[in-house]
Order: sequence, then C-alpha cells, then structure tokens
Amino acid sequence: AAARGGGEPLFPLPSDSTKKAKGAVKRASTLARLFGSTPAKAKAPPKPSPLPKGTSDRAMATPAPPKAPATPAPAAEVAQHKNFGPAPVGLHGFGRTNRLALRAALTTHAGKVEVVAINAPGCTPEAMAYLVNHDSTQGALPADRSVTASADGCSLVINNKVVPVTALRSGADVPWGAAGAEYVLDETTQGATPEGAATHLAGGALKVLVAGTCADTPVVCPASADATPSSKPQVLSLGPFEAHAALPVLKAIHEMAGIEACSVSAVCSAGEAQKTVDGPDSADWRAGRGFRQNIVPGPSRIRAAVDQALPALAGRVSGCTFRVPTAAVGAVDLTARLTADLDLEDLYAKLARAAEGKSTGAYLGVVREQVVSTDFVGDSRSCVVDAGAGIQLSPRLVKVVVWSDAEWAYAQRALDAVAAVCAVDRGPGAVFARVGSRIQLAARGDSSAPATPRGK
Repeated sequence: AAARGGGEPLFPLPSDSTKKAKGAVKRASTLARLFGSTPAKAKAPPKPSPLPKGTSDRAMATPAPPKAPATPAPAAEVAQHKNFGPAPVGLHGFGRTNRLALRAALTTHAGKVEVVAINAPGCTPEAMAYLVNHDSTQGALPADRSVTASADGCSLVINNKVVPVTALRSGADVPWGAAGAEYVLDETTQGATPEGAATHLAGGALKVLVAGTCADTPVVCPASADATPSSKPQVLSLGPFEAHAALPVLKAIHEMAGIEACSVSAVCSAGEAQKTVDGPDSADWRAGRGFRQNIVPGPSRIRAAVDQALPALAGRVSGCTFRVPTAAVGAVDLTARLTADLDLEDLYAKLARAAEGKSTGAYLGVVREQVVSTDFVGDSRSCVVDAGAGIQLSPRLVKVVVWSDAEWAYAQRALDAVAAVCAVDRGPGAVFARVGSRIQLAARGDSSAPATPRGK
C-alpha cells in the first residue's frame, strides 16, 4: 500500500483481535472434547470486544465446558469408587508446592491421590511439563513416570491420561466439578482468606485445602489433637511448614512433662518470592533484601496453627523464622519451659517408638548420626529429630532440633490431608452420582447438609 502511495493493502491482513478469537474457538473445542462432550461446529467468530485492563487473554478465552447431567450411580461402581478410587484433586497455582504435589501423586501417593485438573494463570502446559520433569533440587522425574504437554497446548498428558489445564484468575470460574476434581489444593494468595478459598466451591469442588495459612480455618496436621478430620468444614488449611515439624515434638513433650511456654525458631531455605538483589517490598522491607547475601528474619504463623491443632497449648507457643541462602531443607529449634522434670533421652525414646508405627513413621523420625541439612533433601518426613543436637539446659528447660525438607515433605502432608479428608467424606451417608463417564461424590458422608452440586 505504501508503494502505491497509500490506500488499502492488496490483501487484507487479519487483525490481532481476529487471531485471538480464532484461538478461543480452538481452545473451546479442545476443552469441550477433554471434558467429555462434542462441541457443535464452530462458526466464524465475531470481532471480540477489547479485553478489560489487566485481564489475561488466555483467561478470557477459556470458557467453562458444558455441564454433564448427574444420574444415580450403580451400587457396584459406587463400591469400587468409594473403597479403591484415588482422591481426585485439582491444583490451583503451579508453584513449588503444587509442582511437588503433582510429583508426589505420581510416586509416593500413586493410587491414593490423582491430579485431574490444573488451573495456573501465567504458566503454559509446555512450561508445566518441563518444570515437573526437571527439578534443580529434587532431581529428574523417575523414568517410569510421564508428564508431557498435549499437541494442541491446552492440557497435560500424565501417564497417558489427559489432564485439562486452564488459566483463569478466579477459582469460581474454574470448572472443577466438570473435571471431576472433588478437592482443590490452593497455593495462591487467593486462599489466604476463607472467602477467597471458598470461591472454588462455586466451580464444583467439594472441599478446598489451602497450602499455607488461612485465617479462622481448621488446620489439618497428622499430630493434631483430633487426628480424624471432620467432613463438615469445606475450607481447610495446612498451616506453615514449621507447624508440621514442631507439632509431633510439642505434643510428646506436653504429654510427658507439660509445656509452660515454648519458643520455636524456624530456619527456612530461600523461597521463590525472594529477590536476588535488593529491591522494594511494600509489605516487609527486610524481605526485599537480596537472599544470596543475607539471613532474613521474619514472622512465624506457628502460634495460630498450634492454637488450632493442639488447643491444650493455646497461647503458649510462639516463634519466628530466618530465611537463609540455601536451596532446600529447613531446621526448627524448639526451646520449652516445662511444668515437670524431663530427661531428653526419655523424650527421644518415646519419639523413636512412635516413629516405628506405620502411620506415624510416615512423618516422624529420630536420627543420631552427625547429619547436616543436605542429608534430608527428598526426605518425606516432616519431623526428623536430631538427637545429637538437642540440649538439656535444666530438668525443666530443654532445646530440641528438628530437620525437615520444607518443600517435599510439605507436599507429602498436603496429599496425606487430601486422602484423609476423602476417606471421611466417602464414609457412611455419602451419596455418589454418575457424571458423564465418572463416578463422583455428590454429598459428603457424616454430614446432614448436602455438598455443593457438581458443575455449578
């Protein structure tokens, strides 16, 4: 057109909005096929209106799949799903916790928990597959496990099974119910409040587990006072990693000698939110300092977790954290003032006996070797007591040191919690329905109120 002195081009070029609309049709057709229905033949797309400011193209373009009608499930299929089917979970966000949770679902929790859907704004299926297969800290994914991106770039193929991937900002817009995700593991800031976490229920999830701290929600921990989670709360939280490292020891000490007061100092490896060089941080100026040059102190949320999980110690435990420039594994230092005399060796013996149990041994251990942090990379136990590092300050004042791979072990506890909650939900009184080709939990057991209807 410029060579001809202006005017229209010889061949009209497609606009950016037309390209995006055609891509939306392709994604809609793919998602509809993944969720078990055949879409109608796509018509030529109209010119879309401009996207709202700050909205992701992919989030706007990915529609919810059509709802599948629910019908009563045959008794034989219900029995198989209830007793043997893995707990179906959806991942909201794809940071360190959920990436390792996906790895754990393929290895340590294979057959117990199954990832059936992923929602992660800003992360493509190709990037997801790469990050799961190659981890700088935990190493490569075992060769007998397979995670790849689909050819159309709209899903993951995990062990030859297609898992849909969406990129929606709000959990309410994610079609968890249509994907068969009865539970959602939320590691994003959306789950920091009960109201934010509960948005996933509008998408069809039955329960939400927050990977972190969520105010005024029950904390799920294997060492909590009530080891069997209730089926009634729909939003649960895991609490901070230091809670899982400290709670088994706190519980044992309190049973043996009574805790008057306890200080918990958690040494944590650098996190993905920290800065490589100094920069501004609106919430915490010290958190904005470069992690490679500094040990960065910060607050701990262990007090709220202990108050929830061990009410007998409410108000007696507090602590702080220190971020250090290491890649993995944290340590927890507990200093407790007691109401009765206690010999540390008696405490170690009690914990060692508990660690021999089938269930407690999955998260608890005692070591007497001369170990350091890297010896625990990839250790699935959240609480490994270092018997050689503890100090008997006086008969009623003791210091206990605990090791924990704060990433891998935390992901293990997340899936343990999903499996435990699922077992309760599938108990007496549970109602199952067939949705498309799947058997799904339609109403939780041990609860007078029905669960949120699927697919809403």
